[in-house]
Amino acid sequence: MRLLLTLAARHKNRQIVKLIMDYNVNNNNPHLNLLTNEAIETAVESNDVDFLSFLLDNSNRPHDAKHHIILGDIEMSNVDYQLFKVMMRHLHDFHFPQPIQLGGHKQLLESIGSQENAHEFITSVGVLRDCGIGSSIPLILKDILNQYFSLELLEHIHQTLPECFSNVNWLSRPVCTSPSRYLTYLEFRRTRTGMKENSHHFVFAIMNFSNYIDRDHLALLQLVRDHFIDTGKKFSIWEDSISAAIYLGCPLEVIKFLMDFKINELHLIIRNIHPSLQSMELFQLLAARYPNISYGTDSLNSLLLSGNFELYHHLIGHMQRLQKQTIDYNKLLNSLANLQPHPEVTSIITSLIHNHLSELLVVDSDVRQHFLLNPCARETFISALKTAQSITTTTPTPPFTLGDLSTFIFQLKIKVPLASERVEMFQQLLDSDLFAPWYRRPIQGYPMNDIIHHQLFELLPVLGLKYPNAQLAYVKDDCFGTIKRVTMFGLSESFKVLITHPGHNRLAFLKDANLAFENLDIIQFLCSNNIYFNISESFLRAARTGKLETIEYLVEKQKVLVTTKAMDEAAKKGNHQVVEYLHNNRTEGYLDQAFIGAARDGHHDVLEYLFSMLQSKQDMVSMDTWGTMTRYAMEYGHVLTLQAIINNRTNIGTIIKHNEPSLFHLLALPQSLVDHSLKLSIIQGHLNLVSYFLNKKYDMTFQ
Repeated sequence: MRLLLTLAARHKNRQIVKLIMDYNVNNNNPHLNLLTNEAIETAVESNDVDFLSFLLDNSNRPHDAKHHIILGDIEMSNVDYQLFKVMMRHLHDFHFPQPIQLGGHKQLLESIGSQENAHEFITSVGVLRDCGIGSSIPLILKDILNQYFSLELLEHIHQTLPECFSNVNWLSRPVCTSPSRYLTYLEFRRTRTGMKENSHHFVFAIMNFSNYIDRDHLALLQLVRDHFIDTGKKFSIWEDSISAAIYLGCPLEVIKFLMDFKINELHLIIRNIHPSLQSMELFQLLAARYPNISYGTDSLNSLLLSGNFELYHHLIGHMQRLQKQTIDYNKLLNSLANLQPHPEVTSIITSLIHNHLSELLVVDSDVRQHFLLNPCARETFISALKTAQSITTTTPTPPFTLGDLSTFIFQLKIKVPLASERVEMFQQLLDSDLFAPWYRRPIQGYPMNDIIHHQLFELLPVLGLKYPNAQLAYVKDDCFGTIKRVTMFGLSESFKVLITHPGHNRLAFLKDANLAFENLDIIQFLCSNNIYFNISESFLRAARTGKLETIEYLVEKQKVLVTTKAMDEAAKKGNHQVVEYLHNNRTEGYLDQAFIGAARDGHHDVLEYLFSMLQSKQDMVSMDTWGTMTRYAMEYGHVLTLQAIINNRTNIGTIIKHNEPSLFHLLALPQSLVDHSLKLSIIQGHLNLVSYFLNKKYDMTFQ
């Protein structure tokens, strides 16, 4: 009965919920009215305040018995403040075996809506703390203060949750959004002691807030500094604060302010430079204060992407002179290759390739030479490579392998939207002879697998012609989904290229994978070339997918072994023509699963045909099968299917059509059908049927 109550609650039918609750009380089973998480799930998910209130207010349960509701298991992402208030009103009825997580739920916090509600919410958080709200309290407080900041709210939080104020670094984000907020914070703490704070938390919060006007950054920093100095505390910044400020685009005045405080110069690395700060003034300022300052490759990249070529030359010269900073030239070239054509871009590409060829030839799992897709970069690279190889005594070999080629496939898909242009660029890449026809361990990937995975099928013939004797794909157990992807799209020509490639041992290529197909063109090709595939499973797949031509070919030309499963599978999927063909041309027949499958998925035409086959044989389905068919048709709402069943079973039509529960006793219904009919009546809101079944006092035992 608790399952029925849950079902009625999930479908939000008040009348039926009340009916079941009253039935439980009248039969001395009020404990069955205890609600579960599943019972309130729909109300919570749909944020239905009224219905959740109805459930919790009207559950006639034993006195002092708690609901089987674990508050920590409730998904709070859709809960707004009104629903939250309903839960709080019934908090004493819930269980708390695990911490409750409320922090970060945007809808709940935004729906609070006012300072008054924010105060009330904090009071609730204090109550939840005593119930085990866990480690999310600082996050909740930070979020609520971000949206509803005031001195009164801050004081109320301190009064309600004083333990959160032994260390107030968590306050740095909400109080550092404007000078006025920070001054309010100082007023709050003026009469209070025992609050630990570290200046670097507040400095970092100021730098990370992006909505300031320029003067707010500096004004806030000065307020924080003055507060710490006035109170005799140490004012310090993190060692990466300057780097972070430059990355985030803080005003130059802020950079200068931060530079007044001592940091370890050896730990100062400028990893990226915001476009708004890219100027000679910044570089000169940093060089004067920190002569040994380090820059990362991303700093150079940021200058290139912004088109600041003069600053790029200045910075890379500085980095090369120091000779202690590693520059990722592959990364730089990959960025340059993505820029619009420009004389300066061409000049930098040429310079990098000729001066750093050895670094560009390093092959690593983290290194990608995608710049080779750029014609200018590729031609320059090939020219420089030939020049370098001409002065060596060893036989030159291509610098990259087929595994490296595999990494270019996805880049082609991203950068070249037109198939014809992709083929042209891919052909140019292959013609460069930069890729040896073998793999380096560990293998990064197989190019045909990647081509098929990214659905760039037009590249398959080009690749196969270039490397006729190399293994270009791997399909054992089809672990990459290669065959499935080709056949899924009906691309039989691509499949033939994959299978007939001379570098693949065709007999072993598919045997271990044990693959099956339903595409007639592919099956005919495999049969005519004596290439192994799972022909029995292929026949069943064709039956499931309704491929009548494939069925005919396998039966008439390949003499495939047919079982009753073929008819069952075809009926389940509603493939009328396949069912009819198998009935007219084979004698294996079918099982009751054919009827059940057709009824469950609503294939009324197939079901009518199966019934006609029964009539011709003067046969009939079992009572259990009839009950199962009826149950599925009712449960899934297949009206025409239900009509087909009715037409083949006496008296049932009038009963279902008129929804007359008093007539159900005329039928010897299986208990399983009674159970499912009751569930269906609850789902569809048939109050009279629910009442009938409850009053008949059937033994309700549910799966």
